[in-house]
Amino acid sequence: MKRFGYAEVSWGSSGIVLLSTDPQVIDWVLSELKKFISSFQIRFENRLFSGERYFCQLERLEKKDEQVWWWIVRQLTLQGWEPFKDFRKDCSDFERQAPDTIYLRFRGD
Repeated sequence: MKRFGYAEVSWGSSGIVLLSTDPQVIDWVLSELKKFISSFQIRFENRLFSGERYFCQLERLEKKDEQVWWWIVRQLTLQGWEPFKDFRKDCSDFERQAPDTIYLRFRGD
């Protein structure tokens, strides 16, 4: 049976946001990130009624938000996740308020 997944990784004025249809992916990314930035915290999270996390917003990233954003995207692509849309803005003050977002999908057996 084929397996499919969807994820978003956003970076903006509110920090890093990670969303995925696969809660294990979020848990794995957070445990790997803890190895490098042990001070980070989950600012906000959403869980399914079954208790599985599908959304989290990260903070206290030692002013490395952009690097963490790219690191998460890299980790996901190394695991077989395919970026299919890149929504990045230029650096004008007005547009900078909206997050940069990379959309990824996973197709596996």
